[in-house]
Amino acid sequence: MTTDEFRDDLTALLPRLWRYAMVKCRNPDKANDLVQATCERALSRSHQFQAGTRLDAWTITIMQSIWKTISDGIPYGVAQGSLMPKMPGSSTRMNPLKGRFSSLRCYRQ
Repeated sequence: MTTDEFRDDLTALLPRLWRYAMVKCRNPDKANDLVQATCERALSRSHQFQAGTRLDAWTITIMQSIWKTISDGIPYGVAQGSLMPKMPGSSTRMNPLKGRFSSLRCYRQ
């Protein structure tokens, strides 16, 4: 599957992804943020998608992973295993993603 085909197929899935995000978040703005985060991750990892498998199932799995990480309150960068850079002149580490997904705080009700 070429990059253009992947993007076209992902674009075609947007309505389904948004509906699923609405079920999770129950808020249109948060659902949009969740879909955007899902698409960003899917595009950055498109090389991991195996042709002949279901793109919808793959992207929903990505969305569930992001939603679970955020709804459990785990800092996003830490949950992904990334190393947080140290603040200059300090022994503590700063989180460059802090606040990036704060609008995605979707909680199970």
